[in-house]
Amino acid sequence: MLLDNPEPWDFSKHPAADLVVINIGTNDHNTHNNVSTLAYIEALTKLIQGVHGKWPQAKVIVMVRILDRRTLSVYLLTLR
Repeated sequence: MLLDNPEPWDFSKHPAADLVVINIGTNDHNTHNNVSTLAYIEALTKLIQGVHGKWPQAKVIVMVRILDRRTLSVYLLTLR
């Protein structure tokens, strides 16, 4: 199958990103996934740190649905 063994992305063949948009909260943090709020925030933080590891100058915008503002609020409080 085409996506069973994808070729790794070669960052050196593409210009660095100026802006990265991450859309969270669509299906990733809910009771069915059995992921705690703390684990969710730690994973999101790791994702953003990974983006900055590849593109240190990139701006990162984290988008949320209206129903998931609580998740963003909790995340923003952990950044203080």
